[in-house]
Amino acid sequence: MRNDFDDQPSRSGGNATWWLEKNQEERCRQAEAVANDMITRWQTRTYTMARLLRAYRSRVNVGYVPMNAFLQTLSSNGVLSLNVIRAVINTMAARVGKNKPKVMYLTKGGDSRARKKARSYEEFTDGSFMKSKTRQRTAKALLHTLVFGTGCVKSYVDDGEICDDVVLPTNILIDPVDGAGGDPRQLHEIYHVDKGRLQEMFPKRAIEIGQLQPLEDRQEELEKYHLNYDSGMSEWSRKLRVMASYHLPSSKRSKDG
Repeated sequence: MRNDFDDQPSRSGGNATWWLEKNQEERCRQAEAVANDMITRWQTRTYTMARLLRAYRSRVNVGYVPMNAFLQTLSSNGVLSLNVIRAVINTMAARVGKNKPKVMYLTKGGDSRARKKARSYEEFTDGSFMKSKTRQRTAKALLHTLVFGTGCVKSYVDDGEICDDVVLPTNILIDPVDGAGGDPRQLHEIYHVDKGRLQEMFPKRAIEIGQLQPLEDRQEELEKYHLNYDSGMSEWSRKLRVMASYHLPSSKRSKDG
């Protein structure tokens, strides 16, 4: 897990089979190089999403990272009084997003005991959805789908509990060739995490994490608006940009996933 993304990523692309590296540090470096190469080579995708977001918001976009909304208020002008695109998208999201699909467990020729167990599974699933706010997360992902064409929800287990998070499609990196069939073998995610939480997640690296400088990738934009870290933005001073890389096993029996 690294946060030192360069402004000009390496064009070497790293090792295409980074997941086979035995050394963990080298594996992280190679995965980062591959992700940086994707960022450089597929900037058209980022520009396209920026145009789509601008059409929806009726204002200039300066990026997708934290503090984006604050910087947009400084740079936006001439906002449309009536944005047809926004009105249509919001209407569609409201009508479709209000639906709450229910998971049902069916039995085939089961007795009363099996049916009772199925009802218990349904109650557990509904409770899990409510606790993890799955329906609220998926409704937000639906809005992203209508704006960008893609919406992402990440499900994971944290401290024994099922959790769901909405992920901006701009934070997901996939090789278009690898994902042409809709089933990519590797995926990279960029997101921002509080420094203190990272130190708790990786206690052995707490000192190194504490020495990392947050928001360094935003310095140029902050200077563009004549701002600094003390200009009402201290709430983001502990956010670090990190990357997580995933790769599916090459086969059912392989252990390289």
